[in-house]
Amino acid sequence: MMSVFVFGAARGAGRCVARLATAQGTRAGAMVRSEKARDELAEIGVAVVLGDALDAHACRRALEESGPWDAVISTMGGGEAAVDRIGICNAIDAASASGVRRFVLTSSLGVGSSRPFASARLVEAIGPTLLAKEDSEKHLVASGLAWTIVRPGMLLSTPATGGGVLDEDPSLHGSLTREDLAALLLACAGDPGTHGRIFGAVDHETRRYGRVT
Repeated sequence: MMSVFVFGAARGAGRCVARLATAQGTRAGAMVRSEKARDELAEIGVAVVLGDALDAHACRRALEESGPWDAVISTMGGGEAAVDRIGICNAIDAASASGVRRFVLTSSLGVGSSRPFASARLVEAIGPTLLAKEDSEKHLVASGLAWTIVRPGMLLSTPATGGGVLDEDPSLHGSLTREDLAALLLACAGDPGTHGRIFGAVDHETRRYGRVT
């Protein structure tokens, strides 16, 4: 059974990944900053280490002290440019230094090859965050790890639909529940066929293509 370590498990999609992994019988670990998040994750069987992703040493210590791990999944970021750039790059470097060979990164539609299709409103609202995410994507590609990048559309906190899909068309748009994103991330972590590939992720019912005006 695969083992996964999650950066970003304190809330949102990362919490969904940790919860789904343990429900499936997968050994799961996480690094979080707050004792409250640590206690909540420990209750569902996650091996939790306290630490801050902006501290490179803390990231490596978290992986080495709780490991070994087959894969790292990062869902960090979403508004904090420092975390989207420095924190994620620290997690990537820690995985490489700790002997973890598999890394699945959650990025965003509007990054990299998908940026030309993003709405002007999105770029204006979170442009610095998108650029930080692009830097972390480039760092992962250059890392030598077996990587997969997943760029979800708008994330929803509603219950899973089971309709999450991965699509390599950079003009993809749509929305996706956080629970369905978690299922896709875990599936990628265990699928060698996704190595070295960049996917958009949306619910198949919301999938559309082209530039958003």
